[in-house]
Amino acid sequence: MRALLSTLGSSARVLWERARSERATPREIGWAFGVGAWIGFSPFVGLHLGTAFVVATVLRLNRLWAMAGSRVSITPVLLTVGFVEVEAAHRLRAHEWIAVTPHEIIARSSELLADWWLGACLIATPLGAAFGFAAYALAHRLNDRTRDEPRRPSSESRPSAPPAPSS
Repeated sequence: MRALLSTLGSSARVLWERARSERATPREIGWAFGVGAWIGFSPFVGLHLGTAFVVATVLRLNRLWAMAGSRVSITPVLLTVGFVEVEAAHRLRAHEWIAVTPHEIIARSSELLADWWLGACLIATPLGAAFGFAAYALAHRLNDRTRDEPRRPSSESRPSAPPAPSS
C-alpha cells in the first residue's frame, strides 16, 4: 500500500511540475481558462479543481490556467449561477418555474441534477466563453506589452560599442 501511495505521490508531483512549467499563447490561455470556467459553473460541486485538471490534460490545454478558471465559482457565485441554471432548464423542460431557493440547490442536487446539467449547457457555456475571451484579451494585451518593452542588458550597464570594421 505504501508503494502505491508513493508512486501516486510521485506521479502527482511530476504532473504538478509539468503544469507549472507549461507555456501557452494567449489563445491557449483563453481556451484553458474558458473550459475551466465552464467546469466551475457545472454541477461538479467540490470537484471543480480536479475535474478542470483532468479535462485540461485530456484536451491538451494549459492545466494551470484551466484550474484557475475553475476557481471563478466561489460559493455565492456558484449558488447564484446554479440557481439560474436550474430555473432556466426547468422552465424550458416543464414550462414552469421550480420552487427552490439558491441555498437549496446544493442540498437538493441529486433531484435537480438533470435540470442542472441542462442549465449548465445553456448558461455556463456563454459564461465560460465570456471568461475565456476575457482571459485571451488580457493575455494578449500583456503579451504585447512585454514584447514592446526595450530589453536591458542583464548587468544593467550600457551596451558596449560594436567592434570597428577591419580591412
